Amino acid sequence: MTRARRTDGNHAAIIRGALDVGAAVLDIHALAGTLDILIGFRSVLYLIEIKDPARPKSARALTAAETATIDRFRLAGCPVHVIETVEQLWRVIGAID
Repeated sequence: MTRARRTDGNHAAIIRGALDVGAAVLDIHALAGTLDILIGFRSVLYLIEIKDPARPKSARALTAAETATIDRFRLAGCPVHVIETVEQLWRVIGAID
């Protein structure tokens, strides 16, 4: 039996924050072996893994599958980021300095 993947408590707020600055968002968290969201902003695609800063540090650790996905895409030269806040997302995509 397959379990539905849960989202972090800040998942919806981060998606809203991306949309607020005009980014395109594809929520891919439910796909096996993927990260949480794919963001398109100013002609660049970003793979984003969301971690919830309200959870203990041990609960925010990357899983083996997340690490493998991050490594695979970074080796291909793709921007992949692990973020915890809307402000971190905005900095990553260049929406704020």
